[in-house]
Amino acid sequence: MRGITGIMDELLIQQAIKMMRDNPDLAADALQGAPVRNTVLGSIFAAEYKIPRWAAEHFVRVALSELHGIRERRGSVR
Repeated sequence: MRGITGIMDELLIQQAIKMMRDNPDLAADALQGAPVRNTVLGSIFAAEYKIPRWAAEHFVRVALSELHGIRERRGSVR
């Protein structure tokens, strides 16, 4: 059974995926900034949810990998 932390983590990852789908600029920035852990979305999450920046950037990287997996399964290259 997952605790509250696991549930909150999943909610943040799903929120990041939604934001990247809704805003192509955020997705493009995340692709460029994720390797160096410096994204606009990470900055937004850190400020909005009052979490450390490193944790926010982790959620962005996980969301990117999940989003990439979703697109591969659907055959989308967008």
